[in-house]
Amino acid sequence: MADARPYWNMAQETLPQERIRELQWQKLQRQMQYIYDHSPHFYRPKFDAVGAQPRDIRSFEDFRRLPIMRTKEMDRAAQEDSTA
Repeated sequence: MADARPYWNMAQETLPQERIRELQWQKLQRQMQYIYDHSPHFYRPKFDAVGAQPRDIRSFEDFRRLPIMRTKEMDRAAQEDSTA
């Protein structure tokens, strides 16, 4: 019989808050490295503008140093990529 609550993961959703933060941080680190490696024309310059690489971002406080990514910037970059 299929689980009546397919989106509920008891093991993950009942973790202590500290463990949830650790998991969130691990995922964020992987994502930062991925976008840095695979987006040389958009995200990498954002890191470079503040003199940082993903390995330099060691906490959520460090993460706050990164510039905010604006929707208009992302749209413009996507349009430039599609016309290049």
